[in-house]
Amino acid sequence: MTSEPMDTESTARTLAAVEALLGQGNVLQAYDRAVDALRRYPADPWLRHRAVLSLARSGALAHAEHKFAQWFGSVPDSDADRDADTSTDTDPVFAIERLTLGARLIKDRVHRAPPDDRPAVARRAAEAYARAWRLALDADRPDLAAYPAVNAASLCLAAGDTTRAHDLARAVLTLPRDDSYYGHANRAEALLVLGDPDGARTALADARTVSGADPAAVAATRRQFAWILESLGRLGPTRPTPAAAGLDLLTLPAVAVFAGHMFREGCPEEAGLKARIRAHIDAQGVGIGVTALACGGDILFAESVLDAGGQLIVVLPFAARAFAAVSVEPGGESWVPRFHACLARATEVTLATEDGEGDDPELFAYGARMAAGLALHKARLLNTRAEMIALWNGGPVGGPAGTAADIAHWREATGRAPFIAPFPPLPRPTAAPATQPPLRRTLAALLFGDIHHFSRLTERQCVRYQDKVVPRLVAAIDEAAGGRVLYANTWGDGLFLGLDDIVAASRCAMALHATLESLDGTALDLPPLRMRLSGHFGPAVPLFDPIIGRRSLIGTQVIRAARIEMATPPGQTYVTNAFTAALMLRQDSGFMADYMGQVTLPKHHGVLALSALRRADGDPGPVA
Repeated sequence: MTSEPMDTESTARTLAAVEALLGQGNVLQAYDRAVDALRRYPADPWLRHRAVLSLARSGALAHAEHKFAQWFGSVPDSDADRDADTSTDTDPVFAIERLTLGARLIKDRVHRAPPDDRPAVARRAAEAYARAWRLALDADRPDLAAYPAVNAASLCLAAGDTTRAHDLARAVLTLPRDDSYYGHANRAEALLVLGDPDGARTALADARTVSGADPAAVAATRRQFAWILESLGRLGPTRPTPAAAGLDLLTLPAVAVFAGHMFREGCPEEAGLKARIRAHIDAQGVGIGVTALACGGDILFAESVLDAGGQLIVVLPFAARAFAAVSVEPGGESWVPRFHACLARATEVTLATEDGEGDDPELFAYGARMAAGLALHKARLLNTRAEMIALWNGGPVGGPAGTAADIAHWREATGRAPFIAPFPPLPRPTAAPATQPPLRRTLAALLFGDIHHFSRLTERQCVRYQDKVVPRLVAAIDEAAGGRVLYANTWGDGLFLGLDDIVAASRCAMALHATLESLDGTALDLPPLRMRLSGHFGPAVPLFDPIIGRRSLIGTQVIRAARIEMATPPGQTYVTNAFTAALMLRQDSGFMADYMGQVTLPKHHGVLALSALRRADGDPGPVA
């Protein structure tokens, strides 16, 4: 990689932008922004640091550990290692921050370790934080000492070493007073470790009165407090209640996804409907809104979120121009500039499909599901709650798409009822006449896979693969899919599965990897076999294929799934944001997807945001 000469002013602006995204909880965009800048300045240590931090905050721990090792080496395990590890750092501040980041990655492992192993991992993480604390004191930077010290204290508490935990907490309280948000929050955590919930509550109250209390900072403090309270509960018969310790002071903006009817311009009831939506946004502290931008309810909701100072995430079922033609313009000309104004102010804009049109209700259903899944994912990253706000006339479900269908799907997915603002009988837009017969699609989870380096097998080994390995893969698919396969095809080592259930597709992916890993290559006279799998969730067109004599699945979403497979490392399953969003709507799925970033697809097929699918065993979600 060729690097440009270092531009201090440019990197400072980029770092400020990354910090702003991190503060808002937009960790995936923060990672993408940092990585994009690293293409120009690949050796910049702070960009590397923020990229790893973004991954860690997203919950992509394995990827964060890989990047940390690639850029900074392993986390040191002793003071001697620490001295050697930081000896090449000319900036003592960065040396402290790097040690703290490495310690944080070990801390994240505590939450995922088996219960019997957690004390040992917690002790290792505590010592890593303590090394950063001592380095800060040695460098005469007490302002950087409190954070690693209080983390070391909470980890010692988790490991059952209360004496060491109390010593470290007292050390935090002896440092010069820091009146920033994090200064008060660190003090509050130290007081809670020492068993002083009243003092902790007072410190948290002070924290909320100063600048710097962005959503990500508050989310981190909430998680840290919850963990300390859990540790105190294990160590004694009584523990402070969350309210007594001040957790009720740490409120976070909620995430809301919207579902509502379209209506024509000029309705006198519009102002009252908008006021009702805005009142709920204010009362419930909604700070992030997710919606399409159809005329009527969608735009009223989007404008209300923006007017309240919140972030707007727009999810369109297909390209903006085509969407406006079928879902905005029929409501009247005045909706069009409002649509474009909201689109321009959106924090994120996602296209569920790129070439669809308004000829199939499944496309609108797909966009609505993606919006709901992204809302749940955003809430998970921020450790806050997600809700649905609906403008509904109370009518029945009349197909796969529409307000009633969206409400029913939300209730089924989350078990929660939405907030419903009654929709009066207002004039509805008149749909433009269709210019061509509609395509009929079905929503499907799409998996593509192949065996890495299959072409290197001898002909006899290829036959042995078909005779001995393929039947085991078929058995694994049958058991994992549970009858949810819509379509299956194979060619040599290639595999294509279409399923009507996202969890069944995830089980199939894991089962295929596990089956190959369990093979006795020596007995089979085969080299180690690893599969590259890609996953996507989207609308596919079911069609009879006269060559194979049965129904198949085709379409642009199938092509997208196939292209991802070529960019996937062996032994992994890379999935799209749509796949991740669909998983979030199955909150008990048992699977997670760790963000990998904007991945370049082979053969000049562009870049795509991808994540690595894994089991969620023991995973509490993103950690502070």
